[in-house]
Amino acid sequence: MPEFVQVNVNVTEEDARMIDRMMVEDAYDNRSAWVRRLIRLEWLRRHGNTSPVEGEAVTHEVE
Repeated sequence: MPEFVQVNVNVTEEDARMIDRMMVEDAYDNRSAWVRRLIRLEWLRRHGNTSPVEGEAVTHEVE
């Protein structure tokens, strides 16, 4: 299992409702897992299948 680092983000109530709705639409029941997925998708969009460590391939799958 990967090690996790705690990251806290403050959002408005409206943002939280949007997050919760999108999570349900994407079949997630955990905000942290859903946000990790968003981060990975954005990384792939910007950088392709490269790791944050230059030259290494991304080793986790994005659903």
